[in-house]
Amino acid sequence: MVGIFAVLLFQPVASLSNPSAENAGATNLLPLTDNRQPPFMGLYENVPKAGGIDQVDEYATWLNRSLVWGHGSQGWENWGSVEKSFWLIVPWSKWVAALPGRRVVLSVPLIPGTPKGEKPFTLKEGATGAYNSHFAQLAKMLVDHKLDNSIIRLGWEFDGSWYPWAARTPENAGYFAQCFKQVVTTMRAQPGAEKLTFCWNGCGEGLPFELAAAYPGDDCVDFVGLDIYDKTWAQDVYPYPPNASAAEKLERQTKAWAALCNGKFGIKAWLAFAKAHKKPFMIPEWGLWKTKDGHGGDDNPFFVQQMFTLIHDPENNVYEAAYWDAREAKVIPTGGTTSQYPKSAELFRNLFSLPAPAKP
Repeated sequence: MVGIFAVLLFQPVASLSNPSAENAGATNLLPLTDNRQPPFMGLYENVPKAGGIDQVDEYATWLNRSLVWGHGSQGWENWGSVEKSFWLIVPWSKWVAALPGRRVVLSVPLIPGTPKGEKPFTLKEGATGAYNSHFAQLAKMLVDHKLDNSIIRLGWEFDGSWYPWAARTPENAGYFAQCFKQVVTTMRAQPGAEKLTFCWNGCGEGLPFELAAAYPGDDCVDFVGLDIYDKTWAQDVYPYPPNASAAEKLERQTKAWAALCNGKFGIKAWLAFAKAHKKPFMIPEWGLWKTKDGHGGDDNPFFVQQMFTLIHDPENNVYEAAYWDAREAKVIPTGGTTSQYPKSAELFRNLFSLPAPAKP
């Protein structure tokens, strides 16, 4: 990397919590600790059946780490996917038991989709406690398989439109909050499930209401979380113009990061919300992005650098951050693959790796 691109790439970024302070937080970043204290590192491989467990261990090796947390997701086809996901729970249980310090972040649907011809499952019904028994079964299964220290990412990306539990209207926002509270209260009440913790997790989509309208309350939220990807539809950012130079790309990547940070539902707004409620911040998914429509930054080391600083700036109180290493975002050479973002992969490894073990 040479010229203006190399110079700007490694410049420290301003603290998100105090953006007016020049290079704030850049000289006081939290150290890498092999997941012995926050910010913890995780990987969300999103591989069917096996749950991505092998790739989590490969990821740890790639970064000279002994410990990385794993992320898994239940299906939302029906209630059986929620309360009987043995295909997911059993292998993660064995993985956690094999090494002290391992932990799972489990994405759990708030309501499943509705089979054709049946009465719809709704947030309104869930808000009454009508579905609590399914989550009681899930809590019991987690306790039985010694996953009672898991972080439950309940009804994740609720501010998007693509899941059955989408809270896209003011009315549904209230029902979402009440349903979330019903589930947390139910799961915590099961014997042995007292250590389960819960992440209230959005994706930064614009909403016709304030974030507080969908917030279940401090008593049932342990972490405030936001998924962050290098994609934007802001004007004059992505896609890159044909034959754009490195300097032109960097200028647009900088604009893309500003678009992600600013705005009513940007990164800074979510950080401020977490701070106001005295909750640690989580980034359950983050990643690079490349799609046919061109609204992602592609191989973008600048984005990786900004995410590293965001995660390790103590002002942001990040508890855990997990790279979503699948499909459009895949950067890590696991599972016999090569990275589709080689420049970003090189910087990623340089930033997040522990020193290589000394040779005997």
